[in-house]
Amino acid sequence: MQDPAISVAKMSPISGPLEALPPEVRRHLLTMMEFNGLRALVHASPLYHEQYLLDRQWLLGQCVDKLLGSVNIEASLVCQSSTASFAQTRTRESITPLLESYKNRQDLPSFSLIEESLPLDDIIWILLFHTSIVVPLANRYSAWALENLAKKTVANEASSSLVGVPDSLSQSEETRIIRALYRLQLWCNLFGIGLHQEIDKPFYSGYSSIDLLTIHASHFEPWEIEEMHCVYLFSETIYRQIFDQIRWDVDERNPKFDAIRKDDDPEGSFDLDSNEDGLLNRMVTQGLELLHIITSRAKLCLHTGLLTGDDLKGMGAEEERRRCAPSDQDLKEKRRDPLPFQGDRVDGVYPPFAWTFIWGGTYNNITGDSLWDFMGGNGLRSWG
Repeated sequence: MQDPAISVAKMSPISGPLEALPPEVRRHLLTMMEFNGLRALVHASPLYHEQYLLDRQWLLGQCVDKLLGSVNIEASLVCQSSTASFAQTRTRESITPLLESYKNRQDLPSFSLIEESLPLDDIIWILLFHTSIVVPLANRYSAWALENLAKKTVANEASSSLVGVPDSLSQSEETRIIRALYRLQLWCNLFGIGLHQEIDKPFYSGYSSIDLLTIHASHFEPWEIEEMHCVYLFSETIYRQIFDQIRWDVDERNPKFDAIRKDDDPEGSFDLDSNEDGLLNRMVTQGLELLHIITSRAKLCLHTGLLTGDDLKGMGAEEERRRCAPSDQDLKEKRRDPLPFQGDRVDGVYPPFAWTFIWGGTYNNITGDSLWDFMGGNGLRSWG
């Protein structure tokens, strides 16, 4: 994989005081820079490019830590679980240690990829995945959610208490979106179709729907689960748009199939209407890369996979999970523990203002379709 900061652009080299600095100062300057600044300087100056090559693993690791912040835990595990070798050997026995590692890292006061001594190839993979897949999707997602909220605000202008919709997000809001995207990708890698699962080979990890909901409860707060549901709905919306575009093209009643029609299921046709919900779930669980490119028509077919929409948000499985494996969050809800808004933060147990407002400053563990039903399906999830 090409190092995103290696190749030197054909630009006039930097000269003057910046290149006249001692090597130790130049190195310190490089360690202080964000990724885009580092890349620009390395591209522009052969001297700084040479300095970069001497210590690129440390420098790129620093950039990843700065770029991802608290999301570097998820990014590291997504990288680890995105390999073909991991996908080909996915079993409950191989997934469980990774989940335990995730939980242990979540409990740490801080986590650094540099301290983990992540290999250079992994650091480069994370940088490329983040900048080319995650960031564009996060931008598209935020535009989608803000547009939905703006439409609702206009529709209820006379009677709604909604304030004007902002045209930009806070740093914590951006982090929540990026974190939700990484967590959805991680869940796709562990329990879904993933990047490398062969279409004709079904995957069963040995986890039931209740198992998955229990894992959710042990790793995430309820508003963090809803963050994943929001990006899941966004993904479904994108694929529904694609399905609507190709619906008639693959319909067996399309006259283009007349020349080869031998039965009610001519080759090349697909009953999208009957299979849409199942297909949607399986498309989403192939992960973010497919969502980003959406170019392979060959992947528009049904698979067998464990992770479905019901596994993430189904009411029946959630009720059974509460009965069989009540979590600490369930007990907090039962006690009506206080949960006031404590600031616009993403580290630790700090829910967004909207969550605390909905539940009146008390802890609530309703998520998934149960939340959708409780709120009357009022579109909260489409607002992000």
